[in-house]
Amino acid sequence: TYTIYVNNTGNVALDVVKLVDLLIDLNMTFDLAIGEKKVVTVDWTIPDDWAADKYCNFVTVEGSWCECTVKGTSEWCIPVLHMPGQPCISIEKHGPCRAMAGETVPYMIVVKNTGTVPLSDVKVSDDVEADGIDLAWFYYQGTLMPGQYWNITTSATIPEDFTGPYFVNVVEVFGQYEGKNVWCIDSHAIDIIHPSFTIVKSAPCISALGHNITYTIWVNNTSDVDLINVVITDV
Repeated sequence: TYTIYVNNTGNVALDVVKLVDLLIDLNMTFDLAIGEKKVVTVDWTIPDDWAADKYCNFVTVEGSWCECTVKGTSEWCIPVLHMPGQPCISIEKHGPCRAMAGETVPYMIVVKNTGTVPLSDVKVSDDVEADGIDLAWFYYQGTLMPGQYWNITTSATIPEDFTGPYFVNVVEVFGQYEGKNVWCIDSHAIDIIHPSFTIVKSAPCISALGHNITYTIWVNNTSDVDLINVVITDV
């Protein structure tokens, strides 16, 4: 049983709060008053053919007030015990934690046979279309011996019109041992950021030759991230 706590720690009410957990098929919306806490419990069964030594899932939450959007994430992993001689496999997907829409991001997929028996017909799939590959599902097929691993490098371009708070994708691996299917899944989320700023310069509308003029420059960070090494140049 999973228990998810969502707490409005701000000083305004949040409308249409969206809670999503892809692994356990959770997708719900609700409102949160100031100080209100939402508790969600979900009963879930780990699949019989789960072959990894841990069962991890990633939950995201997003709410809004006026035109301001707030969001949060959490992850929980459960150790999974396997009997000796039982097939076991793991998959992990790594990538940047933040990026912008339209940006090309690199990924690393790590597949490892963590059991003590060889696995045949091992296939890897990813639901995000990789650059240079026609299909959203792509495969690397082969046999993995105990302790053997694959490092798969790829990249994907976040669509220019992507408007969600997180760019989430799911990667899976399938294999077989003596006719028994084994399977593992992982997900990766990229926080989509929108760096931007405005600059305004003002001065008196009228002056005379030889008079000093005072200029005022306003620089405002209008984005959802901190901006560093900001340089103002006036020529």
